[in-house]
Amino acid sequence: MKMRPEQKKVAEYDGGYLAVPAVPGAGKTTCLAYLAAKLLAGDPKNKILIVTVMNSAVSNFKRRISYFLAEQGLPPRGYQVKTLHSLAALILKEKPEYLMINEAFEILDEQQQSKMLSSMVERWLSNNHHRWTSFLDDKNSSSFFKQNAEPHWRKRLVDLIPDIIKLVKLRGLTTDETGSVRDKLKEGPDCFLRWAFEVMEDYDYRKRREGTVDFDDLTNFAYHLLRNDEGVRKRLQERWTYVFEDESQDSNPLQEKILGLLCAGRGNFVRVGDTNQGIMRFSGTDPELFRRFCREHPAQSICVASRSTREIMDFANHFVDWVRNFYIYEPCRDAFEDRKIVGVDSSDPTPNPVVEDYGIRTFFCDRDGDQEDLMAAETVIEYARNNRDQTIAILARSNRSLKNIAERLRREKEINFDFVGGNPDSLEDFRRVAYIWTVLRFLAEPFNRDYLSMTLLGLVPGVEEGAENRIRGLIEGSNPEDLLYSVGGEPDWLSFSEYVPANTLPRLQDAFQLIRRWLEMSYLRSDELVLQIAFDLGLEGNERDLANNLCTQVNKLIRQHPEYGLFEVVGEMEPIIKPNLRYMAVVLQGSKGYEPRRGVISLSTQHKAKGLEWDAVYIVGLAADQFFENVGRKNRSEVWCLAERYKNPLAMAHAQLMFLSGEKCPGNVRQWANINQISEDLRLLYVSFTRARRYLWISSHKYDPWKKVLPTSKIFEEIQRYIKEKRNA
Repeated sequence: MKMRPEQKKVAEYDGGYLAVPAVPGAGKTTCLAYLAAKLLAGDPKNKILIVTVMNSAVSNFKRRISYFLAEQGLPPRGYQVKTLHSLAALILKEKPEYLMINEAFEILDEQQQSKMLSSMVERWLSNNHHRWTSFLDDKNSSSFFKQNAEPHWRKRLVDLIPDIIKLVKLRGLTTDETGSVRDKLKEGPDCFLRWAFEVMEDYDYRKRREGTVDFDDLTNFAYHLLRNDEGVRKRLQERWTYVFEDESQDSNPLQEKILGLLCAGRGNFVRVGDTNQGIMRFSGTDPELFRRFCREHPAQSICVASRSTREIMDFANHFVDWVRNFYIYEPCRDAFEDRKIVGVDSSDPTPNPVVEDYGIRTFFCDRDGDQEDLMAAETVIEYARNNRDQTIAILARSNRSLKNIAERLRREKEINFDFVGGNPDSLEDFRRVAYIWTVLRFLAEPFNRDYLSMTLLGLVPGVEEGAENRIRGLIEGSNPEDLLYSVGGEPDWLSFSEYVPANTLPRLQDAFQLIRRWLEMSYLRSDELVLQIAFDLGLEGNERDLANNLCTQVNKLIRQHPEYGLFEVVGEMEPIIKPNLRYMAVVLQGSKGYEPRRGVISLSTQHKAKGLEWDAVYIVGLAADQFFENVGRKNRSEVWCLAERYKNPLAMAHAQLMFLSGEKCPGNVRQWANINQISEDLRLLYVSFTRARRYLWISSHKYDPWKKVLPTSKIFEEIQRYIKEKRNA
């Protein structure tokens, strides 16, 4: 690997604490993987732990480290790459009884956790109606308010209370500290934080009773096990010679504490990140943690990058400078650190892209956001038609915009597009495994003609619509038993071969043979039957993982109800199985990562675009109704129907938690929350700008959804001014 000077300095590391601030496109993952391989090659006794944020990054790191080790003739050994949650599970295996539940505990996935918490919040709301409605704005007497305020507030609380619980869990409070906060809340006036503690107490009790834990529990228990058990702590400190953390700007307080304990024995800790890309505060992260680490320990920046054209890099650098020095709201000027992206020199094997024209443009829609979405789609369609060898993305703030754009793209037959992170409505993995459930429904009711039709046609995809209808008609007019087990040879329906295309008959014969095989094996236990069908269908990779997940869900139900046969299993699981499989399909697709494809338009939220890059990027929606720029105005976390002093309940709960935990609390909570929100929005734009390699397009709109003229976006104005200046230079 040919390394740049800054990367070489990082690769010289052999011990101690090191911070590596790195700009977008600087190759930090490759550099960290190279360093890991170098340390492993230098001493076979070395062991390295790498902690990163996304499951897709785990496989990426493993692949790159293995490659660098193979270059030196070494096997892929001596390192472990973990997400925080998988690391926590590994720590708890050292002493599973610490969980104080059955050793065969079940980890709730995000969907299960959300469903359980939502039901418990709903129950709390029903039992405490007078408490939560007392926070509504009693000064508003309009008919609209009376009709919509309470339902809206109730709906928001179903999301709000779990968010507050997550904030509490991520602080890693001890049992005594948690009890102290709870006691103080009981002594004080009613508040949002108190409600969250009440729901959390019932939620934790239910999980203990059912032998389950969620991901936040894993990290909490892991931290306290490390903190309180010296034997476990020393064993794990001795296991890894070095601890690396990737994407450190997205670290949270509990992750920092866990990694700090793991590396305390040897004192070898490398943290790599970019606080200018800290955009995950909604999940409890805090870029200030990495900023502080950079101030307190030796740091080696990596600022040379080859991803983008120099025009795009200069634009991103200007945006950072403008925010730091001239942004209209001074408290938000600290959103960025002064770190410039620098292009590579002429000798670099991967030079910065070059384009003939100036590759940055703005577009303004003099209508509303929905019309702007259509304008963006039209612009990108035209570009995609003429540049099928390039990767292209449209980045939006909301899924609503992406849906609008997707509807327009679907009307263009020659244009292909996909969704970053997966589109639940178009997941092939999901459809193939959902077919297993179709088979199970038929096996549970083998005389149901509709189920037989669906099972049969699922085995002969691509049949013409007319032929499909004829097959359905033949089954509808026949006895399923006669079709499957005709006396004297072939089924009767074969005599009607003139109604079915000749090339379809052999496939139908094979399909009937497989269906008969499944019927003969229906004596198997339901979960075993799932695996058998998956095997017969030849499912591999993600499809096999999804089938295993389905098997696990069926097995859980059978363990709870050993008397259940296939009919009872299908009947009880029917309402939930497809949503669960759809969710798991999205999770699995996300875990294997997303790779932009040439000639395919990628649709992504700006958050999901992090870590990706495209030749051309269109950013839609840079307007005042999607990016709030005024610390005095409401932002998206505020609740319109609450009394003025309660407008931002999440921020109030966060500030109160800080105060009760003995930390410094902000004076003006609402302004503090708005500053944090605007600062993160500014960083989100920076992340979006730096996804582009060759061309960058940015648009805004004039009206909000109620046809009111929006305030002019100061950010969009500055972008327009900058581009005009550069084009005229």
